[in-house]
Amino acid sequence: MDRFESPTCQSEPKEAGSCLGCGGVMYDYEVINCWGCGAEVHCGCQVECYYCGERGCRCCMVQDLETLEWTCMESGKNRTEQ
Repeated sequence: MDRFESPTCQSEPKEAGSCLGCGGVMYDYEVINCWGCGAEVHCGCQVECYYCGERGCRCCMVQDLETLEWTCMESGKNRTEQ
């Protein structure tokens, strides 16, 4: 045993469940709570609104299929009203 290792320290990451943003498996070191809706997602599944800079996951943000830009619900609502 290495002098820095502890018998209680785990070297293998633990599965933390499924990402609500993409559906993939998440490990304990990559889980964050979405700023927009609070869902547990991968750090990489959180995106930024192109118009206002608000951050959210793929569950609470909408992607424009033509431009591939992500927008929050508020920005999307404001753009369709104009």
